[in-house]
Amino acid sequence: MANAAYNLWLEAQASSAPVAFLTDTIKAAILSSAYTFSQAHQYLSDLTGVLGSVTLTGKSCTNGVLDADDAVVTGVLASPGHIVVVYKDTGVAGTSQLMLYFDQGTGFDQSPTGDTTIIWPNDANVKIFPLGGM
Repeated sequence: MANAAYNLWLEAQASSAPVAFLTDTIKAAILSSAYTFSQAHQYLSDLTGVLGSVTLTGKSCTNGVLDADDAVVTGVLASPGHIVVVYKDTGVAGTSQLMLYFDQGTGFDQSPTGDTTIIWPNDANVKIFPLGGM
């Protein structure tokens, strides 16, 4: 699988339930290879193999490109095939909207133990996600 946006998030952006990236609580979860990507997945409760998560800080949107500070997920146990999923956290897994899926990228450690840093790309045209598409 390649990096992707969840279609149901993109649809929500065009409807009455958009995610406000700059003001909503946005988190990144690290998943094990137990998770299989599906465009049918919509909420945090659809994920399997969640090893930990972190709230994104320093969020910005410049020239249509979403970005945030690199993030440290604490207490991640060793597990191969790590994946990062970005989602809007509502405090309820069944309503926390999945946004972005990453299984490729700089700084995605494949065998972390303990604290793991998610390093977002520094390319001005990519960062976390260009709203014009990946």
